[in-house]
Amino acid sequence: MLVCILLFSACFTQKKATQPTPVPTTEETNVYVPPTSETKEEPQDTIPTLPTTSDEPEKEVVVEEVNIWDIAVLLPFNTRLNNLSFDNDTIHKKSKMALDFYEGVQIALEELKQEGLKFNIHVYDTESNKDRTKILLNNPKMKEMDLLIGPLYNKPLEEASNFSRANKIFMISPISPKTSFIQDNPYYINASSDIRTHCDYLFNHFVNESYSNITLVHQNKPGDYKLAQHFLKYAPIDSSIERTGSGPYFNQLVLIDKENDTFSSYLSQYQPNIFVVPSVNEFFVSDVLRRLYSYSDRYEIIVYGMPNWYKFESIDPAYYEGLNIYFTNNFYQNDYSPLVKQFRQRYKSRMNSFPSEYACKAYDIMKYFGQMLNQYKGETFRYGVESTKRTGAFTGFKIEAVFSDTADNINLYENKYLHLLNYQNFQLQKKR
Repeated sequence: MLVCILLFSACFTQKKATQPTPVPTTEETNVYVPPTSETKEEPQDTIPTLPTTSDEPEKEVVVEEVNIWDIAVLLPFNTRLNNLSFDNDTIHKKSKMALDFYEGVQIALEELKQEGLKFNIHVYDTESNKDRTKILLNNPKMKEMDLLIGPLYNKPLEEASNFSRANKIFMISPISPKTSFIQDNPYYINASSDIRTHCDYLFNHFVNESYSNITLVHQNKPGDYKLAQHFLKYAPIDSSIERTGSGPYFNQLVLIDKENDTFSSYLSQYQPNIFVVPSVNEFFVSDVLRRLYSYSDRYEIIVYGMPNWYKFESIDPAYYEGLNIYFTNNFYQNDYSPLVKQFRQRYKSRMNSFPSEYACKAYDIMKYFGQMLNQYKGETFRYGVESTKRTGAFTGFKIEAVFSDTADNINLYENKYLHLLNYQNFQLQKKR
């Protein structure tokens, strides 16, 4: 069952925009509506002309066929949580991410339309609910879609994955990197990289840099051990375990005590000291950086972390300046980039605020996959995206097949394009 996106107005921000996105008043949000035979034109007075004769044959009028693609956008708008009126124009916080994402989609669609691409966009409210998503997917019209974008969360994504595999319709998971619920679905494309991809990228980086003195530092917790194992599979601590691949070995420091001299035996004055912190816990990471920072005036220390580190807010800025801190991410915003400036300005003119990360990601995703959908039809779509590496304003795309562990079947497709990021002069910079 389709829903009207009645929330989409400039009250998304505290100050109303001067040019808000038009509110859809039908069950579908169609970026392009083709003319129909029912369209009537007003009669016009014409001046009759005498027939003319010519020896030249009449030219045949060739009408160029234009493909019009149907795309379903499934987002948690949570319309039921909102009761907008002249007295109350506040958007519920659970709706803002979806609205912001959709605004990025809209800006990309406008640019694609300028390129001559035509799309019918069908907007659905998943309400962040698995059962609701299942009801939406049971609509017969869904089987006519050429592409699904969304949902955003894991349980609705699982329902959408089952639907896409059964009906052979490609779908894009825009944000969630989790793929444990996917089973042999070659129609599932994950726009975000799995944590294993991030770890593999860093290990290859270590090999290219010829690093040798590398120490894994983590808590005595299952989650950290699991992350550490993504590195140890290449260079196991236990010599009885068969080593896969080539490259550096790792020391392993499970941090339990609270004394700074814990690190002293892992530091060398004759070579760079590489510390990998496979943890997503902000307080633990802050403590590790604090303790390493105390050695930074005597040793060359380089720290590598996890993709979510850029969201940390409690890290002392001095640690970023005193330590060389790196991590990977699919997303990077270069405020000096012309593409970034252009998008931010277009967004601000519509919403009277600057875009969030969700709007930026949605813009790149819609732009890239919209172009791919127009260029590659049907089953060739998978081969098109797999062979077309492209860099957007914020996100790059390098789509590769991920195979099942127990068979040679394609489990899913994943975007493996990553930015290596580093803090310099208190600013996040892209290294490669």
